[in-house]
Parts: sequence; C-alpha cells; structure tokens
Amino acid sequence: MDQRKLEQLKRALNLKTGAELETGQGKKPEGECAPGSPQRDVPASLAEGGPSEDENSLLRRRLRSALGISGGDEKLKAAPHPGEESETMDPVERVLGGRIVSRERGSFLLVRHEYPVTTRHGDLELETILRFSPESAAWIADDPALCAMDWGETLFIDTETTGVAGGAGTVCFLIGVGKFVPDGMFRLDQCFMRDFDDEEAMLDFLDEEYPAPSALVSYNGKSFDLPLLRNRHVQHRMSFPWRNTPHFDLVHAVRRLWKRRIEDCSLASVERQLLGVIRTGDVPGYQIPRIWLDFLVRRDPRPLRPVLYHHRFDILSLVTLSGRLAEGLLGRDGRNLDEADDRLSLLRQCVKKRDYARALEVADALLEDEPVPGRLREVHALRSLSLKRLGRAEAYADALWAWYRAFPDDVEAAYLLSGWLASARRDLFLARRICEETLEKTATSGSFYRDMAEHPGRIRLENRLSRIIARIERQSGRKGGSSSELFGEED
Repeated sequence: MDQRKLEQLKRALNLKTGAELETGQGKKPEGECAPGSPQRDVPASLAEGGPSEDENSLLRRRLRSALGISGGDEKLKAAPHPGEESETMDPVERVLGGRIVSRERGSFLLVRHEYPVTTRHGDLELETILRFSPESAAWIADDPALCAMDWGETLFIDTETTGVAGGAGTVCFLIGVGKFVPDGMFRLDQCFMRDFDDEEAMLDFLDEEYPAPSALVSYNGKSFDLPLLRNRHVQHRMSFPWRNTPHFDLVHAVRRLWKRRIEDCSLASVERQLLGVIRTGDVPGYQIPRIWLDFLVRRDPRPLRPVLYHHRFDILSLVTLSGRLAEGLLGRDGRNLDEADDRLSLLRQCVKKRDYARALEVADALLEDEPVPGRLREVHALRSLSLKRLGRAEAYADALWAWYRAFPDDVEAAYLLSGWLASARRDLFLARRICEETLEKTATSGSFYRDMAEHPGRIRLENRLSRIIARIERQSGRKGGSSSELFGEED
C-alpha cells in the first residue's frame, strides 16, 4: 500500500502517529475534518485523551476490514455471506439442528427426524413398504436369506462421502440410518462428522445403537456404502457388526424390472420417473464432497443444510421405492406393474430364475393385453421356452404355431417349428415349406431383422432347410428304408 493511501486511511479513521501525538502536529480545529473526508462526529473519548478499549476494538475492526485481513480472535469464525451480518453465524448444531453426542472415543453431531408412517414421499406413503412380503423381496433380490427379514427391524442406510474412489483416504462424513419404530413412526438418524476426529465416535454410536438389524436396505450399497463402512471400521480397529447381515440392494431390483424403460437407473432418475418425488432446494450429489471439504476450511455450516436435506430424501426414497416394488410384485401375472416394458422385464426375470409357472401367467396376461407387436415376439419366445421346460409337449407345439402365425418372418419361430414338425410330426414337406417361406420373407426389404443375410438365425434356418431337403431326397431314393432312418431326431 503506497504512502498516499495510508494517509487517506489515517484521515478517514482520525488516526495519529506516535510522533504526532507527542508534538501535537496534525491537530485540527474542533469540528473540522481533514480535507476530502466526510463530516462525522468525533467520539468524546478522543477529546478526553484517546479512545476507550471498546472504541479501540471498533477501530481495529474497521482497519482490518479496510485492509482485508482478520484478527486472531476471528480465525475460527466463518466469514458471513455478502449482505449478511456476522451475528447470523451459529454453531454447527444450531445451524443444522440436532445435538452433540459425546462418547468415550470423541463426539459428533446427531440430527434426528421422526416421520409418521402415513407421511407421503412422492406418490406413496412410507407404510406402503409394510405390504412387501419378505418372500417377494428375496425373489426379486435373488437372495433366500431375505425371506427371514422383518421390516420393523430393517435398517435403511445411505452415506455421503469425500469421494467415490474408495480406499483408505475416503471417509463417510455423513451416515444416515432409517428404521420403523413403535407408535407408528419412522426414525431417521443422520450422523455428521464435524472433523476427521469425529469418525470413531460416530461409528461407535452406530454399532451400539443398531447392533443386529434383521436386514439392510440400500441403493448400490453392496458395491459402495457397505465396503466403505467396513473399511472405516478396520481403520479404527473396530469390528464391523453388519458383516453377515442380509442386504437388499435396490439398484439390482430396479435394473431387473425397469431397465428397459429407465436407461438412467440413478436414484434421482428413479425418484422422478417411478416415485413422483420432486426436490426443491437440493444440491447435486457431485458437489457434496466439495461442500464438506470447504466447511472444514471456512467452518461455515450453512451450505451444509441442502446436503442434509439431500441425504434425508435419499433415505426416504429407499423406503418408498421398496413400497413401489411391493406394489408391482403383488400380483403373479405382472398386471400391477405400470408399463408393458416392466411386465416384459418381469417375464424375463421369471425365466431367468426358472420360475416357469409364473412366467406362463405373466406371458398369457401380456398376450391378452399388449397391442405392440415388437414386444410380443419376445413374449412368444419366452412362453414357448417355459412350456418346453415344463415338459408340456402339446402346449409347446401350440405355442410354436401361435408364434409362427403371429410373426411368419421370425426365423427363430420358423426354426423351432420346422424342427418340431420334422422330428415329432415327421412332416418333412410342411417343415420344408415353412423354412422356404420364412427365408423368402426375410429376403425382402422391410423385414423385422436387419442384415438378414448374415443373421445367425437365418444361417441356422438355412442349414435346417438343407438337412430337411437332404432327408426328403433320401426318403425318395430309399422307399424301403426304416422309419428311424428317414425321420431321425432334429437338433
């Protein structure tokens, strides 16, 4: 700062150097201000020989403000936002709510909310999940251990971390646990780490408060949240109490039922499209680590308010998303699911799990209700496969005929039907006609398949046609041949 600016600052604040006080230089007539300075009243204490202690503090604050520096007593105070007074700054527990929990290992901030089970989150009430049978959860999760789960003793968990890379340097600065409690309430605890030394006390509290849940529910928790929590326990030489607890990871159930319709299966996207949840005043998830790290430096807890809001919504969405799953899986035929794509996904899941009886119920309902031909191709294929696996030969043949009549250009339908005609019915001429007609249809433009000349199904059908023609020629040249020679089993 140059000499001219220092002189202006001295005049504005009515400051004097030690030499000026001794010699009386720079003294202005009473009531007169320095040239160029605004007219103002001089504190009475100045006229009495110098400023008081409080006025000295005021002058120091004005000087620090003008120079853009802070005093030692202000280092731990957060700088106010523009337009706000410093008096609005509160401790973390007052700004974010909750209370400080002290443990032998330290302390942390606990923010607790309780919601009546009739609280609506989006389109559903929290209690909707209580209609979700554990058997349905185990079925869609493909985990028989979930059959013994009790929703009243299940924990809904979510974490906010300093990054997504994992490893020893990643910590969970915010851990949320939700649970249904007596008196018709849902309790949501948010454990917040004010600094790195709060972590051990926070983990110790969770281990003691929730030692043996019936099951865990998370969103992508199997791949991220639980391994990270386990690593943090290892870092502090603590045993992990949820190591063998059954875990219902909703992200896998969502992909199994809704992936065909919802390309982005992030929780935020699922909230909008399946739950009707609209967030206001939220913060994007990718900004959350930076906000917490910035809090460690500035100690301003106000930007953390939307972080805790975001975190609470994540946990409440776990509850209602489980409820949405419960509604969709209530009926065996899939009609409780909203869209045909969802019902087709359920059908594929039934076949994958070899639940062929339920697959037939879902397929028959789709064939009755679904007007879009593109989806029905796969429905016919999965229905035929289910009947074959169940050993229902006559129904399997009828299903192949229904598939072929609905889609005569479908090479897979023609391949299976011609094989059944040649082996079971021994009708080589009808099998040959079906192959030839289908190959002719697929050769025309506008076929369902693209690049049919190189399509694996077309190549298989051409090979089958060649074998059928060869057998017909052998039959014509060996009229005395045995039936087994003429009509061997087709692959």
